[in-house]
Amino acid sequence: MRKTGVILAALGALLFFALIAFMFWGPMASTFRPPERQGQAMLVLHEQQPRLWVLLKQEEQRQVSYGFGSRSTGGFRNDTFFHFELQAHDVRSTAPVWKARLLTLGDREASGSTPSRVIGSSAEGRLLGQEGDTVWLLLDGQPVAVAAADGKVKATAAMLQEKNAALKGMLPTSSSLYAFDAGLVITAADAQRYRVQGATLAAQPYQPPPPPPPPPPSRWQSTRPPFGGPVVRLIRLGGDWIGLYTDREAADAAHDELGMRFNEPFTILNEGALARRTFRRAVTAPSKRYRDDKHDVLTAMTPIPGRPAYLRGQFFHVPGTEQPLAMTEPTGVLVQHQTRIDADGRVAITRIDTELQALWTATLPMTELGSRWISPKQLLLLGTEQTTKDGVRTREEQLVALDLADGKTRSWNLQKAQAAAP
Repeated sequence: MRKTGVILAALGALLFFALIAFMFWGPMASTFRPPERQGQAMLVLHEQQPRLWVLLKQEEQRQVSYGFGSRSTGGFRNDTFFHFELQAHDVRSTAPVWKARLLTLGDREASGSTPSRVIGSSAEGRLLGQEGDTVWLLLDGQPVAVAAADGKVKATAAMLQEKNAALKGMLPTSSSLYAFDAGLVITAADAQRYRVQGATLAAQPYQPPPPPPPPPPSRWQSTRPPFGGPVVRLIRLGGDWIGLYTDREAADAAHDELGMRFNEPFTILNEGALARRTFRRAVTAPSKRYRDDKHDVLTAMTPIPGRPAYLRGQFFHVPGTEQPLAMTEPTGVLVQHQTRIDADGRVAITRIDTELQALWTATLPMTELGSRWISPKQLLLLGTEQTTKDGVRTREEQLVALDLADGKTRSWNLQKAQAAAP
């Protein structure tokens, strides 16, 4: 009985001292908001192994105690911190391989009952580019170099100024004055341009490359809208021109007396979000209007029976171009489409062969597709999934690896930091 009392007394003392320590020195609790991606994600190579890098910013609310003592009752406050972290993802499983915290902003000196100043709430960052074993990025308007192997910091703005007298006190604070061209490109405060390379950190005068030559003269006046990505609906497949159009879009395409619809297919009517498109075989013929200008025009869009319709269907294209991504073994292409028109709709990708038969369809955990990276055997896709629960709308980013052989997917939710539900 006496032994039990001693044990209970000891436990009570431990709890008392733990409480005192917690009140004087330790945070009471921390809550973290979901992380937000900063800038564009980027593929980084290390020893020929690709990783997808994502720069994340996460807000922490930390409850701390203050002022407890013999002459003060003290109180509690919430301090705000913002953490910038690099996260490298395996391109096959999409799971993180490593994470590196690069910077934390916040006010650690808040005192009394006054809420802490929120330092870092407007700070931003972005990845710039890879130069050998070095990756350059911006954090809160300042350049940072990290190792391609593990994201460890190799150089900071202070180190660049220490190494280069011309940059001392001349580093700009605007992120628009930093760029990447086989190294970090800086437009200094005196308007001088320099390129810094990771191996030496030496700043050399930089002359931007000349602009590309203008395209050859053409009688076509492009009417492409300045915003929005391409919607590829007319391709060459198996020796034929194949279109993916609604009835109204097909009729507009075939009205091509001048040849603009064939030469600039993005000018064809686009019925938008409710468009249910089916495959059509495009019929072309030489123009009869301009005898001295030999070119083809579209004369008909013949429906191909027995093939499915695709909601918002378009051909999956190579990033930065209007060329469809060609499939081999077997030959074919990919069709990107939506499953539904309502909030439950998701992006889907279907692989088709030269007979326009579907080989597989993959439904992705995203309502909108953003960035894409292509390798011979798979796609790596980054998009947003929008959901509404109890009247609250949330947007979460999903990283998806899509196997081109069988359409199987693996996904990672960046905000929840977990594999997405199948």
